Amino acid sequence: MSLTQKQENFCLAYIKCGNASQAYRESYNTEKMKAEGITVNASKLLANTNVALRVQELRTKVETKAIMSVAERMELLTKIAQNITFDKDGNAGFSDATRAVDLLNKMDGIYIQKNQTELSGAVGVTFQIDTSAADENS
Repeated sequence: MSLTQKQENFCLAYIKCGNASQAYRESYNTEKMKAEGITVNASKLLANTNVALRVQELRTKVETKAIMSVAERMELLTKIAQNITFDKDGNAGFSDATRAVDLLNKMDGIYIQKNQTELSGAVGVTFQIDTSAADENS
């Protein structure tokens, strides 16, 4: 995809501010333009296939950087787990460390959540086992 420098600047400004008209003002000479003209030109620019693809590419990069990876989360939780704090009496506070270890164990799949369901009363399901086929094969 080939963009002019002004189009690239527009894409970067648009990702930064989220407003096409503002991004257009930052990227193009708009001194003699009316607000309506800026809005129309910004809209046309966003409709340009190459510009739209570049905006999407930049959005993906921003979203990827904004989300912590599993390794980053585990590293942060490990640091929290290793950072045991002490109160004024010298007693260790394990609350945050314990929660961090708990979350790490869940992320690693060490904990298996077990759900126990208790049923009472009539369920209304009948099972029938056909043993005739088993008798024929014997």
